[in-house]
Amino acid sequence: YAGVQGPMLLLHGASDWQVSPDQAEAIAAQQRRRGARDVTVPVLDGVDHFFRRDRNDLPIATPVVWEPLLAWLGARWPGHR
Repeated sequence: YAGVQGPMLLLHGASDWQVSPDQAEAIAAQQRRRGARDVTVPVLDGVDHFFRRDRNDLPIATPVVWEPLLAWLGARWPGHR
């Protein structure tokens, strides 16, 4: 992600067994040190690395992902829905 200067959203599942919330925040901190000024790391309750509530969900199937994503986009690009 070197050189990214625009806003970054790093969605993270609280039940992620592949990347811990601490590791996600470390990635965000690294990006900030590299010059990214707007790095957001929301931790989404009840979902895993693939944003699933359980292994029967399809990836990114749960609505818990869409609310913070749309809020983040709306805060940075108002009027572009």
